[in-house]
This record gives sequence, structure tokens and C-alpha cells, in this order.
Amino acid sequence: MECKKCNKSIFAVVRKNDVVEYRIIDTNDRNGIGIQGWKGNWRTEEKKVMKILGIRCQNCDEWLVKSGDMPIDIDGGRRIESIDGNKGVKIISTGLEKFM
Repeated sequence: MECKKCNKSIFAVVRKNDVVEYRIIDTNDRNGIGIQGWKGNWRTEEKKVMKILGIRCQNCDEWLVKSGDMPIDIDGGRRIESIDGNKGVKIISTGLEKFM
């Protein structure tokens, strides 16, 4: 399987996350005027995995498959049937369909 744009075969499944993070404002200095510094690093409050967006080429950022386009033929009688964020990409052979 190669990218049609750059002819490379480096692909990644892309998902969208919804993350809520916060930082504490240092307000202990009563005479402080101007920019007040932060206390500590960013902390994660909530993280939700929204959905799988599809498969894209990591070399040129060309989208090979979007999640709504399933199933899609890729090459040599193979087809991407589904994408599961935990299990992986389900690729099946279309050659068997001729005999059924």
C-alpha cells in the first residue's frame, strides 16, 4: 500500500481527543502588578477520545481514508473494512468474493 501523492508507505491512524487542562495562578503577592506567574505545570482535568478520523500519510499529510468512507479498496485486491482504535485496521482480501 503506497500513498498516491508521494509513493511512500508510512501511514498513521488519526483520532481526535477532547482535553481540558488548567493551571493555577499565583496570587500570593498582594503588591504584585503586571504579569503574575503560574504555579506548576498544566494539569489534565478531563480527557475524552472523540472519534477516529481516518488514515493519513505521515510523509505528505495526504488523507488515504476518512472514517466515513469505509470500506475502501486499497491495492492488489485488498480492502480496508474498518478501523478500531483498540484492535487495529481490518484489511480483507477481495479475491475470495469472486468465488462466493
